[in-house]
Amino acid sequence: MKKPLSLAIDIGATHTRLSALPPDLHHLFHVEKHLTPLRALPDLIPLIQSYLVKHSLKPVRMGISIAGQVRPDGSLSYAPNLNWSNIPLQETLQETFFIPVSVRNDAQAATLAEWKLGNGKNLQNLVCIWIGTGIGGGIIANGELLQGESQTAGEIGHLLIQGNYLENLAGGRGIAKEAKERLHHAISTEEVFTLAKNGHPIALTILHHARSSLVEACVNIVHLLNPQKIILGGSLPTYQSEWFKDLEEEVSKKILPQASRSFIIAPSSLGENAPLVGSLLLL
Repeated sequence: MKKPLSLAIDIGATHTRLSALPPDLHHLFHVEKHLTPLRALPDLIPLIQSYLVKHSLKPVRMGISIAGQVRPDGSLSYAPNLNWSNIPLQETLQETFFIPVSVRNDAQAATLAEWKLGNGKNLQNLVCIWIGTGIGGGIIANGELLQGESQTAGEIGHLLIQGNYLENLAGGRGIAKEAKERLHHAISTEEVFTLAKNGHPIALTILHHARSSLVEACVNIVHLLNPQKIILGGSLPTYQSEWFKDLEEEVSKKILPQASRSFIIAPSSLGENAPLVGSLLLL
């Protein structure tokens, strides 16, 4: 007898990924990647329907992770990088597909996955930083996911560093924006890294500032939360891993000795699949 499959959907700022997962969440099937729909429900529902028909799937549940602020009832409050707001995602998807649906902030979902199944397994105090187009975060404090009064705890990308948000300084979109302003032409984040590898002085300066901002944020996080581990994940740490070398050493030099004794920085073990897996963990 075939095991029942669940559907996981990760809605990011630029791309949306879909996958089917078995109950143990250890394997991903039929993974697809699409450009994120311009409109929320009018475009998302047909995308899901098409995916289910294509792969002849009848999932028993659905998990959504999204780059935005999610209310306790599963509705989307605001997704700044998508320009979506006030969308009853959970309610509408449940009424459309007649299965249980969970909606969670993508960074919190990814943090849950790393904590339960990945590089943060069995840790009581953990912080995850997810760096892609923007920067998101998740916090495990004393063995529980810290959500805060309005479900927005862990918005690490909105930490103020030298008067600016961290994601404007060290996120992919922020890096590309600063490069465009300094080079006077449009340029992708990947191209900035390529220029830096070739010794381009402006690109090197931009990435040095981005890295310094991330170090400063990590120092603040360690002093505020005293985690056992900070996990770095997302597209930038995955594909630009050289940029993140020796980050732990730099942070350790600037934190209290007592905090540094049990502190490490490590990469995500689940990579880009973390939000997909995490979206289903609480269903």
